[in-house]
Amino acid sequence: MGQPNPHELREAALRRLEERHAEADRFRALRTVMPRWHLVLATGFKFAATWFLRAAQRLEVDRLEEQASGA
Repeated sequence: MGQPNPHELREAALRRLEERHAEADRFRALRTVMPRWHLVLATGFKFAATWFLRAAQRLEVDRLEEQASGA
């Protein structure tokens, strides 16, 4: 077992560098797509929360009206 070949070391380092660049490119591409999905999900959750809150308020108003008129 002798000294590692400098040429092989350089090639391995270049391969790792290319892999890191490719991974960075993938993340960069995802970063432009993901915020849109986050916005869509956040808007959907906000809509659902608002809908449930209004439904709960309507039920509470109905309950209070029944108490005021019937009880």
